[in-house]
Amino acid sequence: MKSFRLHVLLLLALPLAAMAQTNTPSHRRIALTLAPNFSFESGGTYGERQTPPLGFHARLDAEYRLRPRLWMRAGVGWSQQHYKTDEGILFHWPGQFGNLPNLGDEFFINTRKDNMLQLPLALRYFFGEKQQVYADFEAGASIFFFEYRSDALRPTFGLSVGFQSAWRPDCWWFVQPALRVTSLYRGAADAWSVGLEGGVRVGI
Repeated sequence: MKSFRLHVLLLLALPLAAMAQTNTPSHRRIALTLAPNFSFESGGTYGERQTPPLGFHARLDAEYRLRPRLWMRAGVGWSQQHYKTDEGILFHWPGQFGNLPNLGDEFFINTRKDNMLQLPLALRYFFGEKQQVYADFEAGASIFFFEYRSDALRPTFGLSVGFQSAWRPDCWWFVQPALRVTSLYRGAADAWSVGLEGGVRVGI
């Protein structure tokens, strides 16, 4: 438990450390991101059909210009991932389940909802003369508050490609499709999340 708490404190300290190293106000932004998302797990059991319900993701970031086109961001986010699977028994032998015939065609619905606190650190690179198109690579950690398992700290990676436009000299809106993957168990399933993110960035 002490080690878990230490990891959390170190991750929360990353945005403060980055801010302390940035002393040019015109090169700093605060960003708010909101997104609906769909989630699913890889490595599901044989005979499992996944139909992911809609979840959501919200994040607050501090962004810092490192080079004319290169930015770093660090922040904190909250995600709620929903899973819905239709699980069936594909193989059985006579007498295994009593007198229940055709069990291979019977499915039951399993639903689950996982909440997570995300602590991302990312690099973003802008393309083009107006620097409106960008690619964003994210690495960090997620603290999972599982519905049916013990809480856990897991690595998370993300990739997005976006577009931003200014409506004021110090304020931008943006939209970006994003993909994130989180390792749920060592050597087992990964959680994938796909969403269309949108939000605002404000210079400080």
